[in-house]
Amino acid sequence: MAEESPEMKVSLRDPGTQDAQSGRKPDPQWNCSQRHYRLCIIVLGAVSLTLFITVIVLAGQHGKSPSADLCPPAGPACPDGWVGYRGKCYYFSVVEENWAYSQTHCSALNASLAGIDTRQDMDFMVRCKCRFDHWIGLRRDPGQPWKWANGTEFNNCGSG
Repeated sequence: MAEESPEMKVSLRDPGTQDAQSGRKPDPQWNCSQRHYRLCIIVLGAVSLTLFITVIVLAGQHGKSPSADLCPPAGPACPDGWVGYRGKCYYFSVVEENWAYSQTHCSALNASLAGIDTRQDMDFMVRCKCRFDHWIGLRRDPGQPWKWANGTEFNNCGSG
């Protein structure tokens, strides 16, 4: 008994060509989808490339700008027993002497009696010691104006 097997015909064709047997043109919707697909691939590729280049450029700029631009550089550390404030080091001695001795002692430490240049400096001194029993770099000879240890005249408006 010989049975005929049904044949199945499969044909592969380019979607843009006309079917030779049926005479039908390809589905225009399929062509539209194919065009959209290609367009989407091109657009996504361009967007991806742009983002990639942007990330590389920004990473390069970040590497060039040191974090020191964002924060002021740390000054040298104050010696042990000294207190740092706004880039200055302060030493509060427990030795009770006169102004001249205190100035000489500071000079021996390569320092000078404290100058109070701003209101913030004054507030800092008050917070640290709560009372004014320490010498600062301000003095006055009889008949003369008040002067700082560096020779500049005292200005009651807050500048040294």
